Amino acid sequence: MNRAFLFIIALFSLLPLLYFPNPGHDALLIPFNIFIWEIVAASVFFAGLYIYKHKTLVFPRYAIWILALPAGMILSGFLTGLERPVDWMFRLGAILMGLLFFFSLFQFQPNRRMLDNAIYIILFGMLANALISFLQMMPGRPLSGLIPHPETPRAVGVFMQPNILASAMVTAILLALYQISSPAFGKRSGLIKLLCFATLFAASMIVLSTGSRIGLLGLVFSLPLLLFARYKVFARRRHLALAAMVVFAAGCGTGLMVSEGALKAYSKLERLAEEGTEARPHVYRISWELFTEKPISGHGIGSFQSVFHERAAEYQAERGGEPLIGHARFTHTHNELLFWAVEGGILALSGIVVLLAVTLIQAWRLGRQRGLALLALMTPIALHTQTELPFYSSIYHWVLFLFLAFMLFRPLCRFYQVERSETVLVPIPAAGMAVLVATLMFCTSTFGTARDLTRFLLYKEVNMQELRAAQDNLYFNEFATLLSMKVLLNLDLKQNTQHWTQTYINWTEDYLQKIPETSSFHDLALAYNHLGMKQKAHEVIDRGLYLFPQHPVIGSAREKINNRAPAQAATIPDETLVTDQ
Repeated sequence: MNRAFLFIIALFSLLPLLYFPNPGHDALLIPFNIFIWEIVAASVFFAGLYIYKHKTLVFPRYAIWILALPAGMILSGFLTGLERPVDWMFRLGAILMGLLFFFSLFQFQPNRRMLDNAIYIILFGMLANALISFLQMMPGRPLSGLIPHPETPRAVGVFMQPNILASAMVTAILLALYQISSPAFGKRSGLIKLLCFATLFAASMIVLSTGSRIGLLGLVFSLPLLLFARYKVFARRRHLALAAMVVFAAGCGTGLMVSEGALKAYSKLERLAEEGTEARPHVYRISWELFTEKPISGHGIGSFQSVFHERAAEYQAERGGEPLIGHARFTHTHNELLFWAVEGGILALSGIVVLLAVTLIQAWRLGRQRGLALLALMTPIALHTQTELPFYSSIYHWVLFLFLAFMLFRPLCRFYQVERSETVLVPIPAAGMAVLVATLMFCTSTFGTARDLTRFLLYKEVNMQELRAAQDNLYFNEFATLLSMKVLLNLDLKQNTQHWTQTYINWTEDYLQKIPETSSFHDLALAYNHLGMKQKAHEVIDRGLYLFPQHPVIGSAREKINNRAPAQAATIPDETLVTDQ
């Protein structure tokens, strides 16, 4: 069954390398994120079979405290109410599926060599991602059609986002160094050693090429932590330490030569330190004010966008009406703790704090050389969650983080022998099968819907039948409805008819109460004007410009209404994920 463990890790590491054109925009519009959820469900199923076969349950120490994470979020959701129940369901589902995956890894009971093999497989996948990133920086779009390419040459990896790539590459650097310092490394084959040093070089080069300040900060914080934890090992193996140092320096140097990414990252750090030149400090202040307003239970799961932009409008109006946070719509506060604080208050935060506490206690129990080193492996992604929400953009990062947590909690785990007949244990693999089947059904449907939406967003292929079918998918229902409404409004505007305009107005008025999507203010104003309600159209524009001061798209609606430009709705919605690029 340990072969199943390696099979799961291999799929997780290699499937993201399969390229399907996608527009980004949402995690499940990126196919490999869908595939990874299927891998998670497969892990749960195989773990159930292992429990049934060996009549043994394996749990990490502090397992009951780990469950405080979803418990606090469930309690907060019920107390504050569910502003957007579908969002709450999927967010909680992602957490619960992640924890099932985390607990399932213990059931495979991998020994040290098997765990090392799993890490080498992960490193191989990361090395391949680094090579893809290098090709993305080259002119001429090499291997176009086989690997993703951004509009302008730069390193974004399979994630198509430089920060997400950077935190993964910093983790690759640390994993390579961790393996080089492991006791069995000297007995490994030359290919395995080459893999570690090649990954160390390539990942170092990419981190310095991305221009990601969170990648640079992650490296600065986590690398000294790992070296401090393992310095005695490196001191005993000076030839390996010297080789690793040379390879790392060569990778960083190459990154500096092939790209100005490090300079860009440093300039971003300087801007962050300058008051008023960076949006993020304003975003954090606004979010903190929202938290202090309802500190116990928060504003409600799914309420962030509406309450944040309402408060942001007041905040900016008090400071001269300048767009201090920029023109983009914020779907989150770029900080996992603040995000849960705003929506779930202390009740939601308590679960995260408990999880952090037991993680630190477990690391302390393992000692500096092992516990601190494993904690260092988790640091880049953990730090990334305090500047963005990588888990919402890349399921790969969520599952990788859980695997690293498994490595930390694997020592000192507890075994429980089930002295019962096999019949009593049948519900365990049956439940695993149910999880697998349900996940496969959902993911298969979602993959098809994602491809339909990709054709619309990426290739501008308008197929109303596909858009209507996409509305049947629970996850994409609202987004597909938004796109459909925009297309129908455009038909009325182009053909000078009014078949769908009132329907569009009714739906969008309700939608904007919960999601202040900027292009919809623009389109709603055009819709009112199309029905001859010019005053109402200007009220919508004024409302949009209050929430998003000086926004060019919303402001352009006034020009179109005054017949200084052709009236056409924005069929592509605004960018929903504000990223630090």
